[in-house]
This record gives sequence, C-alpha cells and structure tokens, in this order.
Amino acid sequence: DPLPIEQRPVDVSFWGETASGWTPRAKLVSRKRMAAAVAAVQAARPHDRLELRSGSSATSEKVGYDAYTQFLAKSKVALTPRGNYDAESSRIFEAAKLGCVIVSEPLPSRWYFRNCPAIQIPDWSALGDVLSGLLNDSSRLKQLSLLSRQWWDSTISEAAIARFIVQSLGEKAIPLAASLLPL
Repeated sequence: DPLPIEQRPVDVSFWGETASGWTPRAKLVSRKRMAAAVAAVQAARPHDRLELRSGSSATSEKVGYDAYTQFLAKSKVALTPRGNYDAESSRIFEAAKLGCVIVSEPLPSRWYFRNCPAIQIPDWSALGDVLSGLLNDSSRLKQLSLLSRQWWDSTISEAAIARFIVQSLGEKAIPLAASLLPL
C-alpha cells in the first residue's frame, strides 16, 4: 500500500518520455510543454520537491514497472500528459490506483471519466497556479487523494470493470457465468 498522502516525500512527479525522435507527435509536444511548465514551477517554488524523470519510457524493460510504481507511490501529485492518440493515458489509472492527485489535460468524454477527480487544465502553462493551490492546501490534497482511490475502486479497478461487464451483459451473464464454473 502507498503511504498516506501527507507522508509522501515527492510533491509532484512524472517519469516518462519527454523528447524522442524527429516527429512532432502530439504526445511529445504536450510533454515538452509540461516539462517547461515544471521547470518554471521549480524556479518559482524551489522548496517543493518536483521530480521529472525523462528518457526511456517508464514501463520499458530498462526501467521496470515495479520501479516506476514505487516512484509513483511516493508522489502526492502525478502529472498525466496525453498519450499517443488522445488525452487518455494509462498514467491516469496508475496514479488513481495509488491515490495520487491527478493533473491532466482535458480528458475525453468516456463513461469511465465521468466522475474522475483529475484536475484538468486546458494547457500546461496553467500548471504553476494549479500546483500552488494544491501544495498550499493539505486538506484538499488529502481529499483529492481519497477521491482518486475511490474512483479507482468504484470505476476502473479490475473488480469494477468486471461488475460493469456483468451489468452490461445483463441476463446473458447468468448462463455465461454458470458455464464457466467448474463441474
């Protein structure tokens, strides 16, 4: 289990690719803007611990998923820039599972994001104001951390997705479930 939000040593974190290749993919453009915003926040708030680790992808074999998860579990706020194809990123789900406060770009309109407690910013240039408000309000950090974990548990955890599938199948699920039971 991750530490309670007030005991986490890292205020804000991101670990992943911020610049690669020659193509200006939307993901990399967003992440470069995020990195610039983090640098500005670090200059304005040198007492806060902001960790931006870039280079190879956090889930690659070089880094390892366990190291990435341990890093994220020590973070109060997780920055979750857009993915390759749209604003959705697996980082949102990883951060919620660990009870991090999530800061993201506007999320797509999907059923599972309906009650997502992420703080959605229109552009990474707003990051400084958002982080100042969050890091100066420990009760709000704690509340958003709890909401992230509750959203994970109720909407996107393995058990929540299983419930969604069963409900979506409706009465079709009963014969299907019975057929999967051992004899």
